[in-house]
Amino acid sequence: MRVEVPFVNWVRDRFDSDVHVLVTQLRSGNGGREYTVAFVGQKQLTGSADTLRYVTAPNDAEEILRRKLVQTIRLGLVRWVARTPLAGRLTIGFGGGPMALAPTPQNVRDPWNFWLFTVSANGNGNGEELRRSLNTSLNLSGDRVTNELKISTSANANYRIDRITRRDGTRFDNLVRSWGGSALVVKSLTDHWSAGVRAQGVFSDFFNQDLALTLAPAVEWNYFPYQEATRQQLTFLYTVGANKYRYQRTTVFGEDSEFRVNQTLLVGLNTRQRWGTVRTTFEASNYFHDLGLYHLTLSGFTDLRLGRGLNFRVGGEVSRVRDQLYLARAGNTNEEIIVGRQALPTSYRYNFFAGLSYTFGSIYNTVVNPRFGLTGQRGVFRVQN
Repeated sequence: MRVEVPFVNWVRDRFDSDVHVLVTQLRSGNGGREYTVAFVGQKQLTGSADTLRYVTAPNDAEEILRRKLVQTIRLGLVRWVARTPLAGRLTIGFGGGPMALAPTPQNVRDPWNFWLFTVSANGNGNGEELRRSLNTSLNLSGDRVTNELKISTSANANYRIDRITRRDGTRFDNLVRSWGGSALVVKSLTDHWSAGVRAQGVFSDFFNQDLALTLAPAVEWNYFPYQEATRQQLTFLYTVGANKYRYQRTTVFGEDSEFRVNQTLLVGLNTRQRWGTVRTTFEASNYFHDLGLYHLTLSGFTDLRLGRGLNFRVGGEVSRVRDQLYLARAGNTNEEIIVGRQALPTSYRYNFFAGLSYTFGSIYNTVVNPRFGLTGQRGVFRVQN
C-alpha cells in the first residue's frame, strides 16, 4: 500500500489520520472473498464516509489480491484527494468492456449452476531415531451459494500414526483415524431471519465412535441486517438434533449404542469498528433425556486500539463439560493418555491469552526497505538468549 499508493501520507496510527481505511471480509459463494473497504473521515473530515466492495476468485494469487485491494483503495481515496492541490496531478482511465450486473441464477448462464467443488489431499511426516510420525488427510467439498439459498457439503478422512521406540527396544504404535461427511442447507427468509438443516455422519477413534449420525434443523436471527455482516453481527442460532451413536468400546454409561436428542443455543457477537475488533460466542447445549448432561462454552477475542500507539489484545475460551457420552469404560493406558489416543474425562476446559503493546516515534516513517530481509532457521541476525 505504501509503495503503490504514494499520493497520500501514510501514518502509523489511526488517531493521526485524516481518513481511516477499514477493510473487512466474508467468504463469497464462488469460494473467494468479498472485501468491504470503508473510508471514514476524521479530524476536519469527520462526518464524511464512503464504502466500496470487490470480490476475489477462489484461486486468485496473492499478487492479484494485492492489486485488487490497491485499486479499490485508490478509487476510494479519490474523493478526498480531489479537494487537495494534488487533484491536478490525478489522471482517470477506463479499461473498457461491458458493465456487468451482479451474477445471479437469473441473469447468467452457468453450466455449473453456481456449484463450486474443492478436492484437497495433504500429508506430512517427521521423525528421528526413536520417534516417527505420519499424518495424511483428504478433504472434499461442494457448495452452492446464492442470496436466497446456501448449500454446503463436505467429506473428509484423516489418518495419523505415531511410532515410538521404548528404551528396552519395544515399539508403541498410536493410530488415530477419523472420517465423516456433512451437509448444510440454509434458506434466507428475511433480512434478519434464516432457517436450515444440517446432517452429519462421523467415525472417530478419538471420540470412541464407530458411527455418529446427526440430523438437526435450526433457525437463526440476526439483530443487524445480513448486508452488514462484514462489519457487525449479533446472531442467535437455535437447533434441535437427533443423534444416533454406535461406540467402539462400551461407554462409562454402559452403552454400546444409543439414540439421543439434544438442543443447542449459539449466541454470537462479531463487530469490527475503528476502535478495534470484538468476537464473542456463547454456546449452551444439553440432552433431553438427562438435563444434567450439558455443556456451556464462552469464547471471545478482543483487539482494542486504546489510544495513539497503544494496543490491547485478549482472548480465550472456557467450557463447563458434562456431556461426554462417548467416554470408554475401560479407560486408556498411560501411553495412550500421553499421546492423546482418545478423549479424556474432564469437567472443564480453558485456554486464554493476553497482550499489550505500545508503539511510539515518527508517525510518517513508513518507508519500505526489504534489504537483508531473509533469516535462516536459527535467525542469522537475531540475538540468541
